[in-house]
Amino acid sequence: MNEMNSINANKKIKGELKKSSQPLVTIVTATYNLIKQGRKNWFIQNLESVRSQTYPNIEHIVIDGASTDGTLEILEEYQNKGWIKYYSEPDAGIYDAMNKGILKAKGKYVVCLNSDDFYCEKHAVEWLVMKAEETDADACYGNAYVVDPNSLKIKRYWEGKTTIAPWRSAWPCHQTFLIKTEVMKELGLYDLKYKFSADNNFLLRLWQHNKKFTEISAYIVSFREGGISSIYVRESDQDQIDGLFSEYGQYHGLTRLDVSRLYGFNFLKIPLQEAILLGAKLVNTGEQNWVKEYFSRLLSRVSQDSQNLQTSYSNPKKIYRLFGFLPILKIKCSTNKTNVRLFCFIPFLKIQKRSENDTRVYLFSFIPLLRFKKTNRHKYVNLFNAIPLWKVNK
Repeated sequence: MNEMNSINANKKIKGELKKSSQPLVTIVTATYNLIKQGRKNWFIQNLESVRSQTYPNIEHIVIDGASTDGTLEILEEYQNKGWIKYYSEPDAGIYDAMNKGILKAKGKYVVCLNSDDFYCEKHAVEWLVMKAEETDADACYGNAYVVDPNSLKIKRYWEGKTTIAPWRSAWPCHQTFLIKTEVMKELGLYDLKYKFSADNNFLLRLWQHNKKFTEISAYIVSFREGGISSIYVRESDQDQIDGLFSEYGQYHGLTRLDVSRLYGFNFLKIPLQEAILLGAKLVNTGEQNWVKEYFSRLLSRVSQDSQNLQTSYSNPKKIYRLFGFLPILKIKCSTNKTNVRLFCFIPFLKIQKRSENDTRVYLFSFIPLLRFKKTNRHKYVNLFNAIPLWKVNK
């Protein structure tokens, strides 16, 4: 979605939401040594964006981790203005600070807005509350701009989606979430053992416990690029894997290794026979969207394998064996066609290259399954040769 479309979406939301009650909303922001870190102005921008909200019933709680660089003087100034109420004491990190703020919250709803980030839409809280009240949702969220920390130039449009999948973090921006305070307390707040992704882990718990989500189709938060999870990428990924196993995988027949292989599409790197067995486990979870995407990606890999065979062998043929001896797949290539046979004799797939930019996959050699199409700007994958499945920028 481009910037103009996002602006139109923001305007449209005004007509979509009706008047409702105005329960108290608590916004929690964590701080620590803002001056020393050069984040004073960012924090003030955060405060001003909350202060300028059209929603009239907001309390803004700031939890400080016992700053020693003059940050407390800033907090005292804004508390005297009546903008915030702050508390300062040592904590165990940002998620511990957020938990302290949530426990102090008096609002029906709570929002955790990091000190680096800010509302880019003055109606943000108003729209979130209206939608949550109308739908009786446990959580309401919107879209976010990912911006350059200094210039605020938009780097990416973060559209809210709650279609969780084990191979990627597909959550909306956490700062856009308005969540019922009682629900956060019911589910145990942020788990401090997840040092880099306790926010995503909590959203996973909301999803796992069948809490009700709703959304507004508007860009409401500007999220500064370069947070801690982008610095400690490996540690953050491991947090995500551990959380997915603890909150979901272990209850649905998936081992920690299974989850690790699913996360980040790592199953595309393991032997095909092991990937097929993992896919069978995924079927047992009952998550149809996961299964569809998993096998679509796996079939795409088989197609790529066949193309590699075409260029690597004069008589291209390859057999995949389960446990090293049981024939499970046989791939045989000709000039523009690849046949995949299950157990080496049952027709399973036919991959036909119609042109340089058009490759089609047939199930059992005749049922249209996938179509891979390239244009100058994008690569498309269509299910059953017609239904758009995903689009990738070149």
